[in-house]
Amino acid sequence: MKQVSVTLRHRQGDDPGLIKLGFFEVEDGWLKMFNEDGKPTTKVRLHGTKVRLHGEDPHRVATRLLREQTRKEKGFNRRIEYSRTGWR
Repeated sequence: MKQVSVTLRHRQGDDPGLIKLGFFEVEDGWLKMFNEDGKPTTKVRLHGTKVRLHGEDPHRVATRLLREQTRKEKGFNRRIEYSRTGWR
């Protein structure tokens, strides 16, 4: 199993930032994504849990899928991050 990561919040001052990790395997031209617990992620794009690779770089595809998945998790009810200086 290989690991990919996406940056959710860049490092700034004392804040170390935030990343999300994802994991993937490639078997017979199919890429399968997993979460931190080693469980297959569900509904990667519209293809279920596997994505067909058509000569694409698996690491790039996995990174793109993780980024898409992270964007879907964020929504209207997400926590709003304010800078430390705040609004005055």
